[in-house]
Amino acid sequence: MTREEGAAFGPHTRTPAELIALEKAKRRGGAFLLLRDGDGAQLIFTLGDRDRVRIGRGEARDLPLHWDDEVSSVHVELTRIDEEWLIEDLSSKNGTFVKGIKLKKQRLADGDVLVVGVTSIQFNTPAPRVPPTKPSTGPVFPTKQLTPAQERVLRSLCRPYCSDREHALPATNQEIADALTMSPDGVKRHLRALFGLYGVAHLPQNHKRLKLAQAAIEAGWDPCAS
Repeated sequence: MTREEGAAFGPHTRTPAELIALEKAKRRGGAFLLLRDGDGAQLIFTLGDRDRVRIGRGEARDLPLHWDDEVSSVHVELTRIDEEWLIEDLSSKNGTFVKGIKLKKQRLADGDVLVVGVTSIQFNTPAPRVPPTKPSTGPVFPTKQLTPAQERVLRSLCRPYCSDREHALPATNQEIADALTMSPDGVKRHLRALFGLYGVAHLPQNHKRLKLAQAAIEAGWDPCAS
């Protein structure tokens, strides 16, 4: 397995908070870079209106990878030409790899993973979203047949992930009950149904809540919608 093939870009490696941040980046449109820093935290670097981005260890770089000792001071450069992005290795010591192949200069495609030193960086160019023909009337839920009460419980369970805290945890039964003016037994009943709908009922008790929140967000539900 190459370093690129081992890069953790699959959805199951992310916390619900990271999934929400990634979904927001996709909704904004435009190219962005996705990577993890030296502590394993997800980073999203928006290319925006830039025409050039330089990546390296130096703090003066547009995207500094100061935690990676195998990255040169000025390692690689991304350049916009019309609506496309080109990547060029700037004669770095250890080279730059895309799809396991050492490169000098080439065009980037959506989903390409760059290996710079020991850091994997995914290039993303999400397609523009077509606006809905009718205004949204509320949060979008996955294609599960949820009752209104189940929707409220699921929203309340996931609500902590709407903050910027990378390590937020799902709301407790009591927190959900207080927020919804519902009995804890009622919350448990709805959660049991949700565990079954999202295929997490078989998991250990302390894992079910986290996996339920993650599964709902992966299915396309935005708990932060009003």
